[in-house]
Amino acid sequence: MQRIFIDNHDRILCYGNPAGYITEKEAVVDTMFQTQELESFLQKQALSIRWEDGVYDRLLLGQRSGRFDPEAPPLKNCRVWQLSRESPINVRFVSYETMVQRFGQPSRKSYEMVYDGQVGTNDLEEIYTLFRNPVPGYDGRPIGISDVLELYDEGGSEFYYCDRIGFQQIEFAPQQEMDMNL
Repeated sequence: MQRIFIDNHDRILCYGNPAGYITEKEAVVDTMFQTQELESFLQKQALSIRWEDGVYDRLLLGQRSGRFDPEAPPLKNCRVWQLSRESPINVRFVSYETMVQRFGQPSRKSYEMVYDGQVGTNDLEEIYTLFRNPVPGYDGRPIGISDVLELYDEGGSEFYYCDRIGFQQIEFAPQQEMDMNL
């Protein structure tokens, strides 16, 4: 049995684990698989190698084919925020419009972060669907109305309120940050 091979979907499998993928003449491989054995194998395939964090997680979370669109925007990290147990019961599971009318903008002090990682997509609907089922490292309940998704990278964060239908982009700064900016 081969310990390292490339399957017919251009995935690099290392001891049965999806370690990376092939795009044109480049191997994009998760840094946790960075070994001399794997490096030698890929060099014998005449591939240049790019070591990158999070590839394994992205492959596990839905990009199973290993075929990535080079024109797609770079993937952002994702945080899932859910109302904490201490938050008032009447702010839970309400539409964005109702939240703003009755209580003002959602406040980060009422929320707790239940997930922080890469999910393999920047598409909010795909993230919503992904978190309807158990995800490694995710301890929250399935995403639902009043939850907030944060997509972020080194350039900053974008926040989206899960509404009755779809998502509303919102401001979601902690209260002390908002006070400092006034």
